[in-house]
Amino acid sequence: MRTQEVPVPEPDLTPEAVVGRARALIPAIRAQQDEAERLGHHTPELDRQFAAAGFYRILQPRRFGGYEFGLPVFWRVMLAVSAGDPGTGWGLTLGAHHALVVGAWFSEAGQRDIFGPAGDFRCPHRPPPMGTAESADGGYVISGTWDYCSGIAHATHFMGNATVAGTDEGGRGGGRGIAVVIPREQVTVLDDWGGGAGQLAAHAVEIIFAAAGSSAAKRGTRLQRYYRDMAMYRGHIAAQYLTTAGELARVHFGLPDSLF
Repeated sequence: MRTQEVPVPEPDLTPEAVVGRARALIPAIRAQQDEAERLGHHTPELDRQFAAAGFYRILQPRRFGGYEFGLPVFWRVMLAVSAGDPGTGWGLTLGAHHALVVGAWFSEAGQRDIFGPAGDFRCPHRPPPMGTAESADGGYVISGTWDYCSGIAHATHFMGNATVAGTDEGGRGGGRGIAVVIPREQVTVLDDWGGGAGQLAAHAVEIIFAAAGSSAAKRGTRLQRYYRDMAMYRGHIAAQYLTTAGELARVHFGLPDSLF
């Protein structure tokens, strides 16, 4: 039997209710479009409403304070938000989606560390191994700079991939990669919004120091066995993105059985 370690804010919240909240927020999302464009991200007040509505917990394991509603519900909410403002939907999606990655790939101890005692988790992920991980005291010291980190403005954590130092045997560029989750206060956000032609609405994150410890997952190995009986934590990330692309296309072209 699974133990509920972190209570969910609203135990009786339903998928239908959380989708309804997203649709009800569309006027408020549209009202802050100009301010969001100026800031480079949606407003703090709107983000507080997103958090209170439960959007960041849709994919989070219920054991650690999430709702475990699954991907169909998640994408319905994200598409409703995007109908109000695509840029806001982009940032929210990238900050809210990676609870699924933690639930699927990280160890039980790592999840306990990451989600914390309150289950408050908002985290963008930059997959390219743009950092270096030096082994230290049972964990890693991480250094590097990651670009295109949309969602960092309202994040509690940052997730980035790095190459473990000393594992690139023969200099072939195939060193062992890890993903690390680092508390937001341990990173420096570089103010590069709008810094180049064609650049996405993104920020860069520079890791000054972080001991990843149990929050490190080895690339290509599922460390988490606790949730293997749940389909939403077993799916391949590429399949999730392909499903998303298909749903977005249906909505855009007004095809039958769209999410709205």
